Amino acid sequence: PGWLGTMTAWADARLADAGLRRRGDYRQIRTWGRSALLQADTDRGLVWAKAVPVAFAHEIAVTGLLADLDPGLVPPVIAADPAGGRLLLAHVAGPSLAEVDDPAAWTATMARLAETQRVLAAERGRLSVAGVATASLTALADDVPEILGDGALLLVALEELVSGLAGAAEGAADLGHWFAFEQAGDTVRAATLRGE
Repeated sequence: PGWLGTMTAWADARLADAGLRRRGDYRQIRTWGRSALLQADTDRGLVWAKAVPVAFAHEIAVTGLLADLDPGLVPPVIAADPAGGRLLLAHVAGPSLAEVDDPAAWTATMARLAETQRVLAAERGRLSVAGVATASLTALADDVPEILGDGALLLVALEELVSGLAGAAEGAADLGHWFAFEQAGDTVRAATLRGE
């Protein structure tokens, strides 16, 4: 089977391991270069299945790390496969933070995220174990002259920038459609921000 068959077979097996049973077909919510997001109903509610390419596989381990560090910061993890770039999450009901007008909710969310960053900055080893490249500000500053002296690297960066700007200009004409499409994944992304 292709990636979809492999992904859904993995998700079904992990649902069974968790004592859950899928009801109905998986719905493909979004697919793009960074991930594929599926949704399914189970006998105990909605679940989300996410697959990421190898370049973003650390996201799976980081999600588990965040769940361990601050339960509720990310949606409940049903199953994770960092090596395979797969994640199965329980649904978190409620509005996304973008839909909340209360400044206190935004302030509380930012404070919670800042505290998480503070803890992880002091424990960079945990991020390294999760596959995240880490470097101190001093190390990054020390690398700047080498990066600026690498003409080939700068050319690649410039090409990426120009390509990104061209893509942004093309997309600006259809921004309304993009916002409508983007809402599909808000529940999963917003759960991290809401801290539920």
